[in-house]
Amino acid sequence: MLFRSNGLEVVVWTTWLLKENKARESDSGWVIIRDAIRKNILYSSHPLHRTKNFAKNLLSQAWIAQWRIQHRPHCPECGKFMVIARGKGMKSRYWKCSNYRDHKTGKSVCRDWDFNLSPKAKAYLRRLRKKRRKYRDKRKKELKPNYVALKKRKKWEQKK
Repeated sequence: MLFRSNGLEVVVWTTWLLKENKARESDSGWVIIRDAIRKNILYSSHPLHRTKNFAKNLLSQAWIAQWRIQHRPHCPECGKFMVIARGKGMKSRYWKCSNYRDHKTGKSVCRDWDFNLSPKAKAYLRRLRKKRRKYRDKRKKELKPNYVALKKRKKWEQKK
């Protein structure tokens, strides 16, 4: 599934076995935001495993990604679209205007990644992030490393 708006596109990425005409039972899905022209990935959701609520979670993530690009923020100083930038934490993102030469202050303007999201989307993300924080804290308390799978995962590449 693909959705384009404001120079970005959302791709819902799942595995579909053409020969069997079905999905793999133990696979994952992702929601990706990429540049509509260069096709480079700017944001990728956490992998969504095919569990009881897989379809609901995948659709929720896709809806939030669609909302993000439909309501892509404009820079308050120069009026141009802000771009997706990588934050300091693992998988963290934020909106940034790097067109600082046209700004009166001479500095780039940044917005929170959840800027312009609806209250319903923010509530969903708050619940999700709370679960992840609890899991990370538990692993830290057990002296186990976090983000193990993320660090060893191969990068996704689009094949032509």
